[in-house]
Amino acid sequence: MKGLELSRAFYEALVAPLLEKLFPGMAYAAGLLGPGSDVQGFDTPVSQDHDWGPRLLIFLDNRENERCGRVKKALEARMPERFLGYELWYGYASDGVSVSEERGNGSGHTLIQVTTVAEWTRRMLGAERLPLSLGQWLRLSDQRLREVTGGEIFWDPVGELTRLRRAVSYFPDQVWIYRMASLWSEMAEEAQFTGRTGDVGDDLGSRVIAARQARRMMLLAFLMERRYAPYAKWLGTAFSRLEMAPKMRPGLEKMLSASDWKARVEGQGAALSALMDKHQALGLGPDLERRGAPYRPQYLTCDLQPVIDQLKALLEPPLCQMAPLGGISDFMENTPAQCDPQAKALGAWLKQA
Repeated sequence: MKGLELSRAFYEALVAPLLEKLFPGMAYAAGLLGPGSDVQGFDTPVSQDHDWGPRLLIFLDNRENERCGRVKKALEARMPERFLGYELWYGYASDGVSVSEERGNGSGHTLIQVTTVAEWTRRMLGAERLPLSLGQWLRLSDQRLREVTGGEIFWDPVGELTRLRRAVSYFPDQVWIYRMASLWSEMAEEAQFTGRTGDVGDDLGSRVIAARQARRMMLLAFLMERRYAPYAKWLGTAFSRLEMAPKMRPGLEKMLSASDWKARVEGQGAALSALMDKHQALGLGPDLERRGAPYRPQYLTCDLQPVIDQLKALLEPPLCQMAPLGGISDFMENTPAQCDPQAKALGAWLKQA
């Protein structure tokens, strides 16, 4: 059973009747959201070794923050040992993840979390209120936004949780265009290096650069389809579900598997061509004339600058005045930094440096 299906059954068969009995008329929402492969639908039997099982988030009214602990305690006091054959009680492992009580420290907790929409918004998005500011959008990783918008809401009669998810369902247009322009600029910066390094005998360097370029292309594909990209563990899995994947995959696979730099350059050109086709289909401006690279064409098969210029022309202040760094997911793969919604760790590091 997939985790999302298990959690829905857990709520409908056990938790919802208990809430109605213990707290009749209480306004709340419930669902499975946040971190976890089960939220994204990527969980497998391996996922069941930690932080997986009948789990649920319950959201009380924002004015009832003090009541959260009482609701959780009342529910756990009436929980059985198992649900549909799956353990309901967990301990903590040394790294803080929830594992079976036998493997953990015997803390005896369930995977029921009781919070409020306001508190969860602060923790997940680092925001006190919506809409998000430009800086907040750029500091939030795609992975974190997938966690907020993924999974499923099982019950939300008031609609506050639904409105939150709708408000961050995707980037505002200006942020979307800026992110694409930044990734195209990054690719143009290193596109010739795939071949240049190989040409001087640095095959390992050529492979590393090809892998960096492949990641950027995959991120750009997610942006073009207006989908949030997951972090490294699930990037390839989620990419395979994009409409663009069949057209890009042959080029990407050639980039990553070719034994010589010339074949890598050919693969890179094929993947870039698929991206340029999709860019034209977005209708962000008149069709661009395709042309070969004006500089060292043996290393790059097409000129990317017209795409970059077209996107930059659509940007307004302050984004049109900012360096093409994109969002935090574009230039930083550090998982703790990506999961920090306010980028406090990054800010503190920059100050100390």
